[in-house]
Amino acid sequence: MQTNGWPLHVFEEKVREFEKDKEPLPASAMELVLEFKNNTSEPIRMLVGGDETLLNYELVGKASLTAEAPVKREPRIAAQVVTIPAGGVYRIAREDLSHGFRNKSKQTYLSGIGVYQLTATYQTSISPAPSNAVSNGRSGFGEIKIKSAPVEFRTKKPS
Repeated sequence: MQTNGWPLHVFEEKVREFEKDKEPLPASAMELVLEFKNNTSEPIRMLVGGDETLLNYELVGKASLTAEAPVKREPRIAAQVVTIPAGGVYRIAREDLSHGFRNKSKQTYLSGIGVYQLTATYQTSISPAPSNAVSNGRSGFGEIKIKSAPVEFRTKKPS
């Protein structure tokens, strides 16, 4: 839970104030692992990181809050290509709820006690490209969106 010591209504005002100044408060800390499993019988290549991928969170809960700020697009950051073997898994560890372009354009906050539901969507490209994928200009790669199952969790007052 994050309010920087302010009452909830003041924290919400501060978030919007910092958002207008294009300097949002840091996102709530939360240890997450995004896991991508290759369910095929062949290895696949997947783009991770860089400007060609996009991670977004959807946080639902009575005290969830997201602020947005522009992120400089220069210089361009190239994605890495990782190979996931047949039946294998690739994991991306995250330490907070920052997301959007370069994982910096959106900051999400858990600002109250209660039940929340978090869903992650990762836009990337894989090869070989699935038949329903959109071409991204890289030979053999197709752009896809991967959406997680929602995860429900509860925050409580620190003891």
